Amino acid sequence: MSLPQTAKRARSCRTRRALGGGRCRRTEIGNTYDDYGMISLVDDRGDTSTTADDRCTRTTYARDDDKWLVSFASREETVAKGCGASTSRPDDVITDTRKFYDGQSWNVAPTKGDVTKTDKLDGFQDGSPRYVTVATNPSPDPYGRPTTVYDQAGRKTVNAYTPATGVVTAATVTDPANFVTRTEIDPASGLSTATVDENNKRTSLAYDPLGRLTSVWLPGRATTATPSLKFGYAVKECLPVSKVRAAVEQFCRMGTGNRPECIDWVRGHGPIWKCFVECRELVAGHLRGVDSWPGQVA
Repeated sequence: MSLPQTAKRARSCRTRRALGGGRCRRTEIGNTYDDYGMISLVDDRGDTSTTADDRCTRTTYARDDDKWLVSFASREETVAKGCGASTSRPDDVITDTRKFYDGQSWNVAPTKGDVTKTDKLDGFQDGSPRYVTVATNPSPDPYGRPTTVYDQAGRKTVNAYTPATGVVTAATVTDPANFVTRTEIDPASGLSTATVDENNKRTSLAYDPLGRLTSVWLPGRATTATPSLKFGYAVKECLPVSKVRAAVEQFCRMGTGNRPECIDWVRGHGPIWKCFVECRELVAGHLRGVDSWPGQVA
């Protein structure tokens, strides 16, 4: 009996990009998931023709199965080797970050899931990693939002929310120099509708029904006046795939003496517009008229 698929996880991602002289660069990233369906390894193989640019990111989690608090990463380490290669520490370590939850020690399962401290690798001493605290958030509000945050030097940043409970309509940030910035928020969409900087200069923003920025009024200009910046969006109809494929094949031949590798991309390598962009790079200077095609995505 087959069961319906209820979730999708990308186990690998491969790309192919055209270079000069008919060559291609192939890159690949492989993902490994744990029993909870969460990423445990990201094997970034970079250019597959060499291992010199390989990287591996390992993520471990602090979990409380009984409360189903299982998605909280406690450590993320990136090394300059593939996930299947032998790693030498400290030589291969790029970054190493640890998170602490709910005022507890590192790697202790969270009780709520609020990040109250973040450490980053500072170096190695006698072969053992040495971490420094780069941020603390000792008193999150009831929603888990940061209120008073301290950086590595102990400098304080204060966050405040209006209202303190319920749907937020504004947020203020007071930095270590005691400068205050304010952001006004549309409670329905969560988008910023205005910002007020440290000098009380106001910038207003407007969006279309899809949440895309359409207008910006810079400081000194009222929202009743013409916007300082205005944005528009166009959605064009696409040509049928069969016509696109035929047209791209034609352009692949223009001025190139028939490039078979380009034709192969058109016929078997998708998506079609990604193929077209790669083809265009090969035959730069010969694709007159293409910019007028409906549905072009560059």
